[in-house]
Amino acid sequence: MKKIIIKTEYIGTNYSGWQIQPNAITVQQVIQNSFKQIFQSEVSVNASSRTDAGVHAKGQVATLLLPAKFPLAKLFKGVNSLLPHDISVIDMVEVPEQFNVRKAAIKKRYLYQVLNSPVLRVFEHKTSLWKRKPLDLSNLDTCIKDFIGTHNYSAFRGKGCQQPDPVKTITSANLEVIKKSGYDLIIFSFEGSGFLKNMVRIMVGTLLDIAQGKLDTTSIKQALDSGDRSVAGLTAPPEGLVLDKVFLDPDPFQTRGLGDWFSC
Repeated sequence: MKKIIIKTEYIGTNYSGWQIQPNAITVQQVIQNSFKQIFQSEVSVNASSRTDAGVHAKGQVATLLLPAKFPLAKLFKGVNSLLPHDISVIDMVEVPEQFNVRKAAIKKRYLYQVLNSPVLRVFEHKTSLWKRKPLDLSNLDTCIKDFIGTHNYSAFRGKGCQQPDPVKTITSANLEVIKKSGYDLIIFSFEGSGFLKNMVRIMVGTLLDIAQGKLDTTSIKQALDSGDRSVAGLTAPPEGLVLDKVFLDPDPFQTRGLGDWFSC
């Protein structure tokens, strides 16, 4: 057997998140079933992290074991031919047997996109939260920086979160506004070593509540200091959230030492 790492992207709208669960269709299950069709045996695909129901990904990474003599080029084409239109394997590289994708994941980047438009824009809304009324973004460049650093994120923790330590480090938090003809695309970006359940969605929900005048500009600092969930904003819906990149060290997609799908 040999171990490979795959990079996947998916639109999460039709799925109950990444992780396999009973009586639900998940991204992990669909991908595993596709590999199972190829090998005619059970295959376990282990990801670096999970995404919740309705959340998308551009750079989810996962590992699996496969027969050593199976060509990666054939496997890459085969699995993509079996996957539905909203899931793709975009890269595939062989890794050493001892490679652990969870341990190698040193940082993640999440994006949250908001479509601020008086009417729904059909080519933008699939991976965006639609906000019809104009948002006041004048203070958000400053407010979003309050998240940077090591903080207790208890106030930004979703119900049912099982992580024992609410202290996380955010290394980057940015706001980008892309002006379109008649509407704006607002992109919130967060990088950090780890995130609690629903953490990014609550962070964005707090920023949106500030932009709508529902919360004061000091609310983020107050929530971080107090750890009180009621001080932070609402949890933003899942449709605007994207797992954009998992930063790996070592990164097999950079070194590509043992072989990949287009060189095998």
